[in-house]
Amino acid sequence: MSPHSGQIVEVALGVGGDLGFLWISPDHRLGRFSAALVAQDFFRTKLYWNTPPEKADQAAHTDTIMQNFRLGFAYRQKIESLKSHLILSVDVDSRYDFESHYGTEYVFSDLLSIRFGIQERKGFETIHNITAGVGLRPVSYTHLRAHETRHD
Repeated sequence: MSPHSGQIVEVALGVGGDLGFLWISPDHRLGRFSAALVAQDFFRTKLYWNTPPEKADQAAHTDTIMQNFRLGFAYRQKIESLKSHLILSVDVDSRYDFESHYGTEYVFSDLLSIRFGIQERKGFETIHNITAGVGLRPVSYTHLRAHETRHD
């Protein structure tokens, strides 16, 4: 039980592993293309819960997280005149009936990022969830020292 709320707190313990491959185009003159393949929960992660079994002769509750295979592509284009770059990406995974993700990110002067994305989940009906965000990258300051020479 949680000492503050009086509610039972359920905790699980598990160890999993992922395996991935990333390819980045060697020629960056026309932008940078990349492709990735990931096997998430490659060994089928098993979770062991702290909840007691209903009967004395039963084992403790466990869950198994099945493998998910994800394939993704991205394109990154520098915009030198604005000291910025644009990233377009798409990926699909196998866990949720081939759920898809589409996104774009614009980074201005390596300082400000603006992101927009769509998650497409198919089932009885297709659901589109929209995400958006803004990010700031901390600026590193360099100590500059100026020398002044006076001639009187």
